[in-house]
Amino acid sequence: MRIIQWFMMAMLFTGVGISGAEELPKIRAAYWGVKPIEAAEAQMAALQAAGLNAALVKDMGFAIQVPLWQAWGERAQARGILLLPVINFAGTEEIKQANGAFRPYVAQDGAVLSNTPCPLDETYWERMVAQRFLRLAQTPSLAGMLFDTEMYGSDMRTYHDPCFCDACWQAFFETINAPALDCPPERRFECLQERQLAARYEQAQEERLQAILTRIEQRVHAVKPDLLLGIVAYQKNWFYRGLLRG
Repeated sequence: MRIIQWFMMAMLFTGVGISGAEELPKIRAAYWGVKPIEAAEAQMAALQAAGLNAALVKDMGFAIQVPLWQAWGERAQARGILLLPVINFAGTEEIKQANGAFRPYVAQDGAVLSNTPCPLDETYWERMVAQRFLRLAQTPSLAGMLFDTEMYGSDMRTYHDPCFCDACWQAFFETINAPALDCPPERRFECLQERQLAARYEQAQEERLQAILTRIEQRVHAVKPDLLLGIVAYQKNWFYRGLLRG
């Protein structure tokens, strides 16, 4: 695992295991928004001159621009630079493209956040991360890819508490082999606290998220095993632990 620190934190990992990861070169990266290909040569030359060896380049759009990324990657390779595109998990374009076709997040107080996907909605993960990563994985010149977890298009920027939607509630009790408690969304957290199950609920969500990301990682690395994969992370909580372990 490699940790890059700038004004936020990004974590990169491969599918080759810890021993393979330890052999990776130290990553010294710059981060900026994608530009037309005409800007690539000067940008890569500037990175090379500064002693950097990686470029984390953000695309705020939804569609994966394969020809553009391939061209950028070729320019990067010519300068010995690792190119890693960065896409959004729930930016303005992602939420717009989803058009409400996701299970909404339910907060601890029972509020339904209609512009925020449930963090365990596998259909949302499939469309916003898995399919786009698989598309990028078929671009030969790329060293890897990341997704940014800051939810610019959502009702909140990052996840803090677990989700209390009906699907998450039911899934938890299936996990512990018990009938689901008959609690309305606004009382679910209180019901868990009364039964000393709140910590186990959060752990269960972390484990389910880990499983979702593991499946995505395995599919992407089946296409190209040595790709660097990563996230732009902001918190130390169940959500980010689940992502990193997955």
